[in-house]
Amino acid sequence: MNVQFTGPTFSVVGSADDKDATNGPGKSYGPENKASDSVVDGLTQATSTCASATKLTVEAIAQTTKNSHGSAYANAKCEARCTLVVAYSFFDYVELIFGRRQEVDIQVVVKVQASVNDGPCGSSFSLFMTSPTGGSTPVPSWTGTYSCAQHPGDATKIDVTRANGVVETVANGGTVTDWADPPAGGTLPIDPGTYNLVYELNGVATADGNVTLRVEAELFIVPA
Repeated sequence: MNVQFTGPTFSVVGSADDKDATNGPGKSYGPENKASDSVVDGLTQATSTCASATKLTVEAIAQTTKNSHGSAYANAKCEARCTLVVAYSFFDYVELIFGRRQEVDIQVVVKVQASVNDGPCGSSFSLFMTSPTGGSTPVPSWTGTYSCAQHPGDATKIDVTRANGVVETVANGGTVTDWADPPAGGTLPIDPGTYNLVYELNGVATADGNVTLRVEAELFIVPA
C-alpha cells in the first residue's frame, strides 16, 4: 500500500489586540502571516508557518507594559488542505477479497513551548478526513488541546494540561512533547481511494504581563 499527500494549499491568519481602552482598540487582524499591535501599551504578535501539508507551526506573543490598563491578546492560526491518496497493491486487493483491509498509522507529534509571566495560553490542532467518493471515513473529526498556566505557588514552573486532563509540569519556558493518537487508536483500517484532508493548528496567548507560546505539530499517516 502507498500513501501520498498531493496538492496542498495553505492559509495563515494572525490577530492581535492590546485591549487597552485608553488608546482605542488597537487591533490588527488579517489573512497575513504576522500581526503586531501598538508598543505603547503592549506588544502582541501572531506568526503562522505551513512548512508542508503535514508540518505546521504557530507562535503567539502577548505582552503588556508596566502601566498598561488592559490585557494583550494574540491568536495565530494555520491550515493545510490536501488530497490523501491511498493506493492498494495487487496483493492488498487479494487480501481485500478475503475481507482484510489495509491499515495506516496516524499520529500527531506536538511540541508545546510556553513562557508564562502572567496570563494563560494554549493551543489546539484538528484533523478532518473525508472521502469524496462516499466511502469509509477513518478520521471524521479529531481535535487535541493543550492549555498552559503557571504552576500554583511556583512561578518557575508551568502546567500543561491535555484534553484528557493529564497535566505535565515543566520549567517555565520549557517544552512538552506529546505523541497524540486518534481516539479510536493509532492504527486504523482504510480503503483505497482519494480523501480530502484538512489539518489545522491554533495558538492563543492572553496576558496581563508577558506570555509567549510556540507550538509545532507534525502529522504522520503511514502504512501500518
